[in-house]
Amino acid sequence: MQTIIDALNHSAFTLLGASTSYAELFGFATGLLCVWLVARNNILTFPVGILNAGFFFVLFIDQHFYSDAWLQVFFLVIQIVGWVAWLKAGPQRTELKVSKAPAAVLGVVVVLLIVGAYLLVPVLHEAHGAYPIPDASTTALSVAAQTLMSFRLIQHWYLWIVADLIYIPMYAIKGLYFTSALYILFLTLCISGLITWRRIMRGEDKPPKPHLTEEPARFPLREAA
Repeated sequence: MQTIIDALNHSAFTLLGASTSYAELFGFATGLLCVWLVARNNILTFPVGILNAGFFFVLFIDQHFYSDAWLQVFFLVIQIVGWVAWLKAGPQRTELKVSKAPAAVLGVVVVLLIVGAYLLVPVLHEAHGAYPIPDASTTALSVAAQTLMSFRLIQHWYLWIVADLIYIPMYAIKGLYFTSALYILFLTLCISGLITWRRIMRGEDKPPKPHLTEEPARFPLREAA
C-alpha cells in the first residue's frame, strides 16, 4: 500500500514552478468527470466519485490539508449511500427524483454547517493544518452539499458554488495550481448543473416527442409523358 501511495505522490510534471503529483493529476481527471456526470443527473457519478475520494485523500494528507483529507473518507461513504439512495429511496423504493429540500431541512443544515465549522477550527489549529478557518468552512460546506446531493436535493448546488469560491484561491496560494484550476472548472459545472437540475424539475429536459399528427410530405406526381 505504501508503495502505491508513494507512487501517487511522485511528481508527474511541474506547473508554474510547482510540482504536480500523480494523485493531483488523477484527482483532477476523476473529479472533473464526477461533477460533469452529476451535473447531467447521471448515476455513474458515484463510482467515479469513489475513485476521486481516494486520489484526493492521498494528495491532501501529503499537503497537510488534514480536514480535507478526512473529508474524502466521508465522501467515499456518502457516495455509497447516495448510489443506493438514487436507486431505491423514491416512493415504494423506486428511483429517487430531483426535488427541493424542505425549509426545515435547510434550517438544520445551516445550523450544523456553522457549528461544524466552528468546532473544526481549533482542531485544525492543533493539527497545524494549513489555513484552518477556510479549510474548516469548506469542509462543512462540502459535507452539507454532498449529503444533499446524495438525496437529489437541488440546493446542494448553491453550497458547492460557495465552497468552490473559497477552494480556488486557497489551493492556488498553497501552490496546488492544477487543483485550483480544477475547482474553477467545478464552479462552471456547478452553475451548469444547477441550470440543468432546474430544467429537470420543470420537466424540460425530456426529449421532444414526434409530432404524430404531422401530415406526411407530399410529392408532386410526375406527369405522364
